[in-house]
Amino acid sequence: MTRPATSSTGFRATNSARATRLYLLVGPPAETPAGQLISQELLQLYSLCEAGEEQRALERAIATLEKMFRTERFEEADTLIARADVERLAPRVLLGMLTISYHAKARLKKRPEFLAGAEARLRRALGSDRTALLLASRR
Repeated sequence: MTRPATSSTGFRATNSARATRLYLLVGPPAETPAGQLISQELLQLYSLCEAGEEQRALERAIATLEKMFRTERFEEADTLIARADVERLAPRVLLGMLTISYHAKARLKKRPEFLAGAEARLRRALGSDRTALLLASRR
């Protein structure tokens, strides 16, 4: 039995449509199992937000990050927020992620970039004054 050829992106040719979708949604394929789980988690968050299930997305994002922090997997949490597409996440999910990551911000190298992207997204969605108020305690 022969195995399907693997493309330059690391995906097998038999899954090319799925591979293309994953690549477009969350970037290049992850090289580690943890990275793959992060990609899957982000896809779930995007799907929930797109389906209008913002509360479920918020709860899932908080639970995921909280578990990573409890088990001291700060690098994974950093990867998750670095790879998150702020344009695809609902404002309340972004606020929840900023809130839960606040106390770990010294251990999250990519959080300032995530904060900047989230702030820009929130300003467009909620206006400058409301965004400034909401982010005052989450910086």
